[in-house]
Order: sequence, then structure tokens, then C-alpha cells
Amino acid sequence: MNMWIKIIIGIVILVVGAVSLALFFNRKVVARGNEFFKAIALKDNVSAYNMLRVDLKAELSLAEFEDIIKSFIPSEIALPVSWNNRSVKTEGGKTRGLLSGVVTLQNGDKVNAEMQLEKEQKVWYINYFKLVPAEGPEFTAKVKHIGQSFVEEILSGNTQASYDLLHKMFKDELSYESFLETVDAIVKSKEEYAGLSDWKGRETVAEDGITRGVIESIITFKKSEEEKISYPVRLMLRKDESANGEWRITQFGFHPEEEI
Repeated sequence: MNMWIKIIIGIVILVVGAVSLALFFNRKVVARGNEFFKAIALKDNVSAYNMLRVDLKAELSLAEFEDIIKSFIPSEIALPVSWNNRSVKTEGGKTRGLLSGVVTLQNGDKVNAEMQLEKEQKVWYINYFKLVPAEGPEFTAKVKHIGQSFVEEILSGNTQASYDLLHKMFKDELSYESFLETVDAIVKSKEEYAGLSDWKGRETVAEDGITRGVIESIITFKKSEEEKISYPVRLMLRKDESANGEWRITQFGFHPEEEI
């Protein structure tokens, strides 16, 4: 056989072998990532915690780990996790895998997930992970109906339905009677309700790891056929575990003094 043909065949074998090995490791890394989130979905946080490397567990107690999971994954996970990127690299004698993707929750929310894994004695351990609520239109669409319902139920006189959209934490501080006093001026408004502008929203993750949201709209009333008044409405929200992880209102404000 020609020497060059032998060399080419040898190179092809090496390339195919390297690609096959990379695919094999990728599957192992993805399987470990899936195993981690499956344990969380099954409420088996201890098993998920034990997938962390010893170094990470030395810095992060089980209680702290559970607090993180509780903050970023407040409702059931809809498996499987969608891994968008996966890779494996060997440097300095260490084999590491990288995963990034999206965890979808049963309530429709999405959480971006990243993790780095390291292979030790044929077992993949997680030495870094990051969870970030996915921002964007999903959030706005999710809470828009809450804001709409909250305002329109007040205006229709169904204040109990509006009160039920408050976060449990807020309701513990604000009795139904106090709530009625707060919205009384709106309920008894003599102007005709003319509508709400589309809600604009954003969400943030504070240092305490809790995801909060703010949505704003413009409410308009008709004083006469020719005259209208408009002013801002602002709602602050966060997820309420007592309401199956749904968004609930923690603060609201109608601002006639900021008439537009």
C-alpha cells in the first residue's frame, strides 16, 4: 500500500477516534446534568448536593444549597432540561465539561442554567453552577394578566378578587379592610374607565437571590367626551410559594398626582 495512503488512513482513524471520544464524554456530561436536575425535580436535594465537588461543598453547605434551589426553582421542573451548549476539554491533565441550557418550570417560567463539571475517578462532579431567571417577553406575558385583572376587578367592584392577587407576605401586613380604604378612591371614581395601556415590565434578581418584578401601565379615565385623564399604575411582584410559585403583588400604586 502506498505510504501516503497509509498516513491518510491513520489520520482519519485518529480524527474519528477523537470525535467519538468527545461525543462519548459529551453524553456523559449531559447525563450528569440531567441527573442533577432530576434529583431536584424529585425533591432529593441531598443527592443533587452530593454531585458537587468536595471543594464546592466545603464553601456551600447543604442548607445554603437548598436556599439557592428554592429561590431560583420555586415550582416543579418540567423535565427534560434543554441543553443548548455542551463541550468537554482536557487541559493540564484535568477533563472538564461545560453545559448551558434552559430549565423549564411547570408554571411556564424558564431558568437559564450553566454548570462546569470535572471528572474524578471516572465520576463527573459539579464544581460550578449558576441559575439565572430567563428575562424578556416570557416574564411580561406571564404577569400582564395579573396587572390587568388586578385593576379591572377593582374598577368592577370585585375587590376581593383583586385582594386575592396580593402576595401572602403583603396580605399579612395589609388586611382586606385596609386594602379597601386604599383603593376606595378608585372604586368610587366618577370618571368612566377608558382602558389601560400595554404593560411594560422587567425582572431583577436581588442580592438575597429573590426574583422580583415591576410592571407599569397607564390608566385612562374619561371625564367627558372631549376630556380624558391618564396617570401611571405600578405594581411590584414576586413569586409566592403559597400560590404554587405564581407571581403575586407585593406593592401597588396608583398615581393621580402624576397625571399625564
